[in-house]
Amino acid sequence: MNGDLSRYSNPLPSSLACNGCASSHYQTNGYGNMLAVTFNGNRNFYSGGTTLLWDASAAGPAQTVPGWPSGYTVSGITLNPSTKRLYVSASKGTPTENKIVIYNIAPTANATPGAPIKLTELDVSAQPGWSIQGPSMPGDIVIDSANTAGRTPNRVFAYLRGTGGLISFTDDGVSVPSAASLSTIGLGSIPSSASDVIATGYKIVYDPRSDLVWGVSREARVVFSIDPVTFQIVQKPTPAGFHGLWILPTGTFFAIDRANLRVYLGR
Repeated sequence: MNGDLSRYSNPLPSSLACNGCASSHYQTNGYGNMLAVTFNGNRNFYSGGTTLLWDASAAGPAQTVPGWPSGYTVSGITLNPSTKRLYVSASKGTPTENKIVIYNIAPTANATPGAPIKLTELDVSAQPGWSIQGPSMPGDIVIDSANTAGRTPNRVFAYLRGTGGLISFTDDGVSVPSAASLSTIGLGSIPSSASDVIATGYKIVYDPRSDLVWGVSREARVVFSIDPVTFQIVQKPTPAGFHGLWILPTGTFFAIDRANLRVYLGR
């Protein structure tokens, strides 16, 4: 994973907008937390640490999202604009306090914006029968929204940085996912990275061009890919502990090594 990056302009043109590591400062969040997403052009949802915030324009003001579980840290966030649902990872770092919280964000798009509506909290703590126990610590979340033959659309994946592996479920935007819909992928195979600092880079991203979920374990120095239909896993060692990924629309991806101030070009 290396190469000459000089052919890429700085800043990148909009045609090469990335999925992955976002800018360090976002909208009204003065703490530079990169856990943030935008819906309908100017409805922003972002981390306030142990609170979840939203605003209806870049000018704010920030408002607290109702129903956020008390004392839980925001550790990952994404949304599906087609189903108008927001998915947020939450953890207290204990074996029994790990969740994915799902919101209906359709009311925020009204002419007079309404607050998001909490739909459910999915418990993603280690369950009986899991090959690995301990704090699962869900982190970054991605959605495969492709709707093609042979697949279930709107599949959600979240990296479990505490136990390794991923948790996955589908959400059709009509019914509400339940604990019974949860499944694990790569538990005992995809390594953990429990010491990762939140908001230092996206650990998993979905690349629509290759139709793969890509991820990194910084601690294990591994990059992995998952086929979202067959769940086949491929893993390769990396020359450093990567903190995050960027994916370009061309299919090119960059891996970020913050510790050594290096950027690797994936091929």
